[in-house]
Amino acid sequence: MSRIFYISRSDLSDSPYPEVTLPALAAAGHEIVVAAPQASKSLYRRHLPFACEVIDIPLGRKLVAELDVMRRLLSARFGRNDVIYLNSQSMSLRAAIGLSGPKFGKKILYHNPDYFCPLNFPVSFWLERRLCHVPMPLSGDHLPAKSTFEMAGRIGIG
Repeated sequence: MSRIFYISRSDLSDSPYPEVTLPALAAAGHEIVVAAPQASKSLYRRHLPFACEVIDIPLGRKLVAELDVMRRLLSARFGRNDVIYLNSQSMSLRAAIGLSGPKFGKKILYHNPDYFCPLNFPVSFWLERRLCHVPMPLSGDHLPAKSTFEMAGRIGIG
């Protein structure tokens, strides 16, 4: 099975939603690395544990936190991961920078329940669309809950 590097800017200690797809991937035999703020205090894993390696990313938008996120993205890109699973809208801009250029065979899965509005945030929308590789990303609010599993299946990790 594949090694999945999951990275998010969402605080995992106060919301179970960001990790909702990971237990199924772990149960399917994938090796999972979770990198996020408060990852070691995950609300989801506190009540429904699943096997994974945990990396805490600093909270906030200070330079130290931003450099750590970029370091984690680059290590995922050049490391032994098969899939880089990006979660949360705030990861799109960072990933568009950190993952530009060759991916060295890595598959990118971008999961987000909401997308940047093209009228209010045209640059962010353009970068997010470029990351997603689709002409017009649809909001996860309008897709069935199983859509993330379908996306994962399409890239061979379902």
